[in-house]
Amino acid sequence: MDNLNSIVAANIAALRKEKKLTQLELAEKLNYSDKAVSKWERGESLPSIDVLCELSALFEVSLDYITGRSDQRIAGEIENKISHKKREAPDVSAASSSSKKQKKKADYKLVVPFLSVSGLWFIMITLFVCFSVFLHKALWSLFYWALPGSALLLLIFNCIWGKKKYIFYLVSFIVWTIPLCACLQFIKYDIWILMSIVIPLQIAVLLCLSMSEK
Repeated sequence: MDNLNSIVAANIAALRKEKKLTQLELAEKLNYSDKAVSKWERGESLPSIDVLCELSALFEVSLDYITGRSDQRIAGEIENKISHKKREAPDVSAASSSSKKQKKKADYKLVVPFLSVSGLWFIMITLFVCFSVFLHKALWSLFYWALPGSALLLLIFNCIWGKKKYIFYLVSFIVWTIPLCACLQFIKYDIWILMSIVIPLQIAVLLCLSMSEK
């Protein structure tokens, strides 16, 4: 009996402290005096079966736990901890799926501009071959104009996907290559006159981009 008293006493005291109740507060909930609760926790007396049932309901444990047969509650606590950890653990499958989607999107942003530029050069090469074979005329200027054309395509995709850091380089390349292609295509124009037009355009591009970043 003394062993049972000490077990019940220790369990009541531990449960009360777990609920952050004083002996007086526990006594008020049970309609007993704090001296009675003190005797229970010292093992000097045992609560009646009715009180044990009230304690079981109050502390949300079984009678077996209060009287020392605590395997059921321990198992329940272990199960709760495991389920809690599962809820807190990051969803590895979701993270992996998100990572794959981001990688696929990044690959898409690289492949589409590459295919577009490749398509432009394929058209230019096809036209060059056709003119050479059927008209016996080598239009090397097609390859000149493919340079600013490629830069223009890259600029369009760059604006769509918001990589602003490349806009300046692409626009500058277009501004310089178009007059250069014009000079190569139409020899009668003076290259220095065209270059004098390009320099103010380059300055204007620089100013416009610097203002848009502010």
